[in-house]
Amino acid sequence: MIQIDLECPNCGGSLELSNNKKKCICPYCNSEFVVYQKMNEQLETVKNFCLNYENIDSCIIAAENIKETKIYDKARKHFGIPEEDDVFLICDLTFWETCRRGFAICTSGFYCRGKGVKKSKSFSWEEFKTLSIYAKNALIVEDVCFITRDNLTANLEKLLKKIQRIVWNN
Repeated sequence: MIQIDLECPNCGGSLELSNNKKKCICPYCNSEFVVYQKMNEQLETVKNFCLNYENIDSCIIAAENIKETKIYDKARKHFGIPEEDDVFLICDLTFWETCRRGFAICTSGFYCRGKGVKKSKSFSWEEFKTLSIYAKNALIVEDVCFITRDNLTANLEKLLKKIQRIVWNN
């Protein structure tokens, strides 16, 4: 928890906010408040890049209202995306749109689940900066393997490397 100079409008008590929470509860009077945090410039650039990314395949969804899409709940479940995160882009690499394999670009980082993996992995933006990303017969992100079609593999590699450059340059 971090403490900021913010007072509860109901009782005047000091409020404490967690870095990634979207709501705050006053410890004195139990009033609940929605917390609006301004997205930093780097994250705003990543978000805009994702939203403006040319759709290279139907497996990629990027939208302002992505939480309203039918794939969002599946991606959240299988990739381990925290409920409070905003999601900028989802890449579902399954045939039946189950989101059991693929990745998501989110407020707090990169969430993914590869082929043959039962548990999802996540990487903060600081970790994402240094991930190994390459395409050969499959897309490999660090130690996570994504099997796709050859042309899609190359395009996904370009997408992730571009996001990595955005994160490095800001």
